[in-house]
Amino acid sequence: ALLVAEVDATAATSTGGVVFTADASNLAGITFKGSAGGDNFTGGDLSDVVITGAGDDIYDMAGGAANTVDLSGGGKDTIEVNALGSKTTVTGFTTGDIIDIENNALDGAEASITTVLTSANNPTSDTTTIVSGINAATTSMIATGSQTIADFTDMTDVAAYLEEGFTIADNETFAIILNDGTNSYVYDVDDADGTTIQAADLGLLVVVENHILVAADVTQS
Repeated sequence: ALLVAEVDATAATSTGGVVFTADASNLAGITFKGSAGGDNFTGGDLSDVVITGAGDDIYDMAGGAANTVDLSGGGKDTIEVNALGSKTTVTGFTTGDIIDIENNALDGAEASITTVLTSANNPTSDTTTIVSGINAATTSMIATGSQTIADFTDMTDVAAYLEEGFTIADNETFAIILNDGTNSYVYDVDDADGTTIQAADLGLLVVVENHILVAADVTQS
């Protein structure tokens, strides 16, 4: 197999864009520079870097633990979330771009929380819940709560916040989207050991910088 470190499609003239799929066991991350068409990129096991072109692009960042995607090139772009254990940081996200939750354990339906609750929420397994109307850095999910999040990359901190705001059954798996008033954070919750949300149950899948995700920004397929 050919080891490719960079794919530069900026000079491509096809309106259909470029389709690129990395070997799942690639030995190094890929830097992909998109074309003016609608590109379709699938990353590999390691961390990839994407700089989009002007087209309506689709990016499945696969299994990398420190992927980055710059969407500022324009177009209406889609970030596909398939691999649990991966992490992608997105910049340049604007209304019209989409976070597509595709993992089979998370993609069943979507719910939205836009205001502080009177009691803990009970999410359904195989769903994505978007908490768009609450700044988790300053405000608990429930009116009588006290938990906030100081560090959205600290799973112990996040777990304490979610444990106060959600009541769950054993063996549930779902996605939660929180925000800190500036950035948004997409987590998977895989609770296999009881009805308490713990740090070990959580994974940070996506960070969207400088955009608070709302229901219209997220889909499941």
